[in-house]
Order: sequence, then structure tokens, then C-alpha cells
Amino acid sequence: MAWTTDLVLMLRTLIGDLDSTKYADSRLQQVLVIGAYTVNNDARFGTDGDTYTIDVSAKTISPDPVTEDDTDFTVLTLYKSACILVNSEVKTESSNAISIKDGPSAIDL
Repeated sequence: MAWTTDLVLMLRTLIGDLDSTKYADSRLQQVLVIGAYTVNNDARFGTDGDTYTIDVSAKTISPDPVTEDDTDFTVLTLYKSACILVNSEVKTESSNAISIKDGPSAIDL
């Protein structure tokens, strides 16, 4: 299976986006490519240290880490991508905070 299928499903599972999906497959693929790019810059895979070619604008990862059976790269990419998405959701939800002030009393929710 291709990373565009397997990794998208795994990422959906990690972020809890299974039943009524919030993110389109293309958006998750975009986040996965960014996650893969970051992982590839932070850690070296293979003997030459230049195993993967990641094109952010074309949303491609070559060679396919799923067909190459590279569990380390796959798992790190998934967790990095999940962190990117959760971080974005936290920032969005934090703008929905409520602040109540009544005289000297104040409550922040």
C-alpha cells in the first residue's frame, strides 16, 4: 500500500478523526509531508543519511516508506504530523476562552 493511503488512515486514528472526518485526505497528506520533511532533517535514515526525497510543494515522499517497510521513519513521521495537527487545534481552541469579570472577581475559563 502507498503512504498516501496507509499513513493517512494511521494519522486519522492517532488524532481521533475517524467517524465524521474533520480533515480531508489531501490536507492530511500535506501535513504528513511536512512531518516527513521535519523528521528527515532531524534524523538520518539509511547508511548514506539521504534515504528520502521529500517534495513539499508536490506532496511526495520518495521512496515510499510504507513499501520500503521503514517502520522507524513511518512512526516518527506519524507522531510528528499528529503533533503538528494537535498543536494547531490547541491554538484554535485557546482563542475560544471565556473571561468573566465582576468587580474585583475574575474567572478565566
